[in-house]
Amino acid sequence: MVRVVVKSEKVWSSVGMAGLPQNSIAWDSTQLSRVLSDVQRMSELVIGRFYSHILNATRIVERFRLPPVTQNINSLLIISDQISQLLQTQQARYLAQIQSITSSFDAAMRQAATVMATVSAVQRLLDQSGMFAELSKLIQEEHGAADAFSCASWPITPSMSRAFKRKIAEMHHQGRTRYVSQVIIAHYKGRSYHNLQSATESWRSHPQFVDRMHILDDALWAHRQGKFTLSVPATMAQIEGVMSELVVANGLSAKLGKIQKVYEAVTGDLMDQDFSAWAIATTLNHIFGVSTYASTTFEKELKRLAHRRRVNRHTVLHGIMSAYDREIHSLRAFLLLDALSALRSPESSATRAA
Repeated sequence: MVRVVVKSEKVWSSVGMAGLPQNSIAWDSTQLSRVLSDVQRMSELVIGRFYSHILNATRIVERFRLPPVTQNINSLLIISDQISQLLQTQQARYLAQIQSITSSFDAAMRQAATVMATVSAVQRLLDQSGMFAELSKLIQEEHGAADAFSCASWPITPSMSRAFKRKIAEMHHQGRTRYVSQVIIAHYKGRSYHNLQSATESWRSHPQFVDRMHILDDALWAHRQGKFTLSVPATMAQIEGVMSELVVANGLSAKLGKIQKVYEAVTGDLMDQDFSAWAIATTLNHIFGVSTYASTTFEKELKRLAHRRRVNRHTVLHGIMSAYDREIHSLRAFLLLDALSALRSPESSATRAA
């Protein structure tokens, strides 16, 4: 029986395996072959997944259009190419280093050391890139923002910058959530409603908005004039229309007219959401459930004073709530539409990419 014994801690440290047991290791040839096969298969699997994540991360970064991250895309792709080269071509200089370390090993042990060293090199490249640290930070920010906006009953939208979402999350973290509405209203009202105007302009090419823009243009004019009696019912009605079209466009399983089923189908399983839409869908799902389409009865609402009745789609469009004409309700409806504009159908996304 062939036995291979490795006693040198220095050798394992040299190939990036300092974390392995430091005592003598004795394997027979069958065990060694099995271990080598497992190691090689796992290393290929791990690095193959990493390469896939590189491409996915790049798409995420491009969708978010984040300057600090976008600047690193080229270096990220260069790193992925370097990893590919390590796996596929094993450059002469790299091989020479491995051969010098493993000169006293037999063929099987040289193969194992090469695989281990390649995995170690990949880890060093990842550590040096800092790219995944930035993505990890982004994920934490999105979770924090989703929590902050949901608690304040506002949706996250594609028209909001990363800095603005950070600001709202920080206010929430400081216990100042009650002031969030003021900040959001000011953000979209400033510079003659520049941010709100820009958001609505971005809807003109959206397949589920294009036939509604004459209504939304009038609603925007009314909002800017402070005529919220006109803007609120106009925008609230379009929210359900847009979602119904998204159900049809995507072939989703939801009966039109059953609004809870419709918005749950449109926002989808939050765990399966594309990362760039996760926070948006999370806040949409929350607001639809607790506010816009919250369950209530007309009998219950009519027992309350008019200005204390719930403001949602049902009470407004059925004439139960007459004191809905406030800027906060109008802007929230516009931002719900803006959030929905980020949930495009796969077909329209493919068309734009082409």
